[in-house]
Amino acid sequence: MLKKVFLHFDGKMHLQLEPLYEKVKNNFTYEFWVKPEADHRLVEQSILGDNTQGQRYVIFPGHPNNLLQAGAGVSVGTNGVTVLEHTDCYFPATLVYNANLIEWTHIAIVYRNKTPFLYINGVFVKNGYTSPKNDVYASGTIGGLDPYGFFVGTVKDLRIWDHPRSEDLINDCMNNEIVGDEEGLVLNWSGYPHENNQIFSERISTHISKQKDIQQLEEINTHKKENNLIKNKKMKMIAFYLPQFHEIPENNQWWGDGFTEWTNTRKAEPLFPGHYQPREPYQDFYYDLTDPLVRQWQVDIAKKYGIYGFCYYHYWFKGKRLLEKPFNEVLRTGKPDFPFCLSWANEPWTRRWDGRDDQVLMPQHYGNENDWKEHFDYLLNAFQDERYICVEEKPLFLIYRPESIPNCSEMLDYWDILAKQNGLKGIYFVRTLNGHLPLSKLERFNASVEFEPHYTAAHTNCPNIWRMVSGYKKRKAVIDYDAIWSCILSRKNSRDDTKIFPGAFLDWDNTARRGTEATIYQGATPEKFEKYLSEQIKRAETIYQSEFLFINAWNEWAEGTYLEPDKQNQFRYIEAVKKALKDNGYN
Repeated sequence: MLKKVFLHFDGKMHLQLEPLYEKVKNNFTYEFWVKPEADHRLVEQSILGDNTQGQRYVIFPGHPNNLLQAGAGVSVGTNGVTVLEHTDCYFPATLVYNANLIEWTHIAIVYRNKTPFLYINGVFVKNGYTSPKNDVYASGTIGGLDPYGFFVGTVKDLRIWDHPRSEDLINDCMNNEIVGDEEGLVLNWSGYPHENNQIFSERISTHISKQKDIQQLEEINTHKKENNLIKNKKMKMIAFYLPQFHEIPENNQWWGDGFTEWTNTRKAEPLFPGHYQPREPYQDFYYDLTDPLVRQWQVDIAKKYGIYGFCYYHYWFKGKRLLEKPFNEVLRTGKPDFPFCLSWANEPWTRRWDGRDDQVLMPQHYGNENDWKEHFDYLLNAFQDERYICVEEKPLFLIYRPESIPNCSEMLDYWDILAKQNGLKGIYFVRTLNGHLPLSKLERFNASVEFEPHYTAAHTNCPNIWRMVSGYKKRKAVIDYDAIWSCILSRKNSRDDTKIFPGAFLDWDNTARRGTEATIYQGATPEKFEKYLSEQIKRAETIYQSEFLFINAWNEWAEGTYLEPDKQNQFRYIEAVKKALKDNGYN
């Protein structure tokens, strides 16, 4: 901190240099020296909320005109730092850090792919939540804005860069004067109240065009040793995706008004000491999948931690569709931009949630060629989407229970003909190896996928997997998590099939659906999952020679297997995916 120039803010003033820097988004850096003289309101960190009161904005978040975009701001008090985002009906604190800041302190907020990272005095201390918005913009209103809140204290050397700065670069510059024409520098405000801070659009355009090169160079310098170990290859992790987190008339009729999958999870109770129930989403984020921001939030997290795509469950009952709205919106809007495929969950819907034929709510009938044509015409919209996952240039389509379909081979042959008539090279059909007996023969299918843990539990001779625990009402038989994974990892790929895609699972506990009759796998932890998944990735590459690995699941909350963050483990399970990929040399 070489200069003695600074500006004191008395809680009533601000400087508006630029409401939004529209060419600086998603990847950028704020940094400044600050000496706060009043505390600010510390709120719960979230991607939702309206935290407009009690803040002390060093940088006030600008307001884009588009609801799918937000401005980023920074509030600082003697009690810590908060990063907030702002657009209509959206003002969450995406990063909150409690600290004692009464002396001059250097603050840097680095946005990397819409995720804020906080550095204090050149040291990384915390990262926040990835924004669910399509774009997050840098803002240039210094000192706050009425009625949202004003900063109280002194500020100097405020800089905005059009790229995410590394820790080394932050340390190099924070105690040194800069010339002002450094690569990527958008704003350099020293602290004079009337300092000329005109932004030159020509320079921004030049900087933006070089942004990717700068970012890549910094990442190489920061993580050189780590990157030298990473191979240039890709393992495509596909997570099964349940679309039952929104209301539909049928569920309201069968289960009561307002029913969604969250209804099941909320009512779950533990059956024995140490039983993890109910499963509660992180920060009580009981989302609704009809909200496009939720779907974008899911994809942002999935991308960040190495998930390649989603396999959406598809429910078709001889022309009747259920739970179709979220996926229809994915098709209609073209968003989120994320690979996907479909798995036809062709079981009847029953009150037992297991596809058995008793207490049927929605029966499954397959019809004739006219019905097959209607079904194909719906699927064609998805197959022709550029995001659809393909193998051998054919759309990848899973069927959960092929053995239940009369004339299955004839139907698939007909679909393949229709696909070619519509400009496709055919359809890549995949049968699901699940827990049902017997499994269908391969015949018309191109490949199979192992749906874990059901496939291993039902079709592999796994000794000593059952354990008895003393429950609150009665003794309960549970399956040992480590034992079932041992069976998965020791099984040879010895089936006669031409191709098998391996599977993995995080956990399994369907107490939320089945109560005391639940099937429970006991002993799962994120650390174990990382270890077992890492081994399964090795097997996918060497034994299965597969580019795909299917994970059960992204969001099966009522069955206890989900990568989404929850209150107990937060992001540790999905972080385990990224670590397992890194362990195997995948970037």
